[in-house]
Amino acid sequence: MHYLVAGQGKSGTTALFACLQQSLPSDTYTSFEPRRPEQIATVFEVTGAANTLSKVKLQYLDDPMVDVSRFDKTVLIVRDPRDMLVSRLLYGFYEYQQLDLPQEYEQACELLRAKVDDPDSVGFYDLLVALDHLKGRSPATGAKAQRRPIEFVRRHSPFVVKYEDFVDGNLETLQAWSGMRLVRDIDVGDRLRRVERSKSHGEWPEWFTDDDLRRVNTEWEQYMEFFGYEPVTVSKASKRIPPETSTRYVQRFRPVAS
Repeated sequence: MHYLVAGQGKSGTTALFACLQQSLPSDTYTSFEPRRPEQIATVFEVTGAANTLSKVKLQYLDDPMVDVSRFDKTVLIVRDPRDMLVSRLLYGFYEYQQLDLPQEYEQACELLRAKVDDPDSVGFYDLLVALDHLKGRSPATGAKAQRRPIEFVRRHSPFVVKYEDFVDGNLETLQAWSGMRLVRDIDVGDRLRRVERSKSHGEWPEWFTDDDLRRVNTEWEQYMEFFGYEPVTVSKASKRIPPETSTRYVQRFRPVAS
């Protein structure tokens, strides 16, 4: 049996992959984030394993050379785009470490601290632009990001699980789809510990101003309607961004002194 976990960055794919990996037999062959078509297809040549499990980001499944139909079971995990954007902004601090940008990292931390200290002092999208500018690039819009999962569902009819249901432990339908008893105490392993942040959902109202909500409701309108996420037009009056999932979390990405 060939299993495929598909999804966007920071949508919960790693946790779902770990859940299935720890629920499948120990001799299951795994493929974590292959990118090229020939890498994705490697699992179909495996011998000596009854099951394979792949985790592939949606952008790499867009390639016409990738035959998604060869997978026996495909699951797409989706997440509230507002929470997903917050998670991406914070995990984006890892790039300062990867690119060895210690000064830019410190500047980014100052910008983040200002937002955490006074959530209404700067908009979420303004902060996102400023942080990406420090990395030397422009932030992507939601156009492709909202379109990909919708097109994937229409083309391949995967089983769809919401991140919110997954982290809340509502695994009954996922378990029925998988045909096996799922492990609930998931461990992503030390190598991927950096991706873990809150392991929860619903923090986004602490981050978004009224202007942010107008933009996210426009850029992600189709996605929210398609996957059943309610738009909100008025921001939370009294906001508090938890330091443990923001300023403290990004400390793990401090560039190592050379």
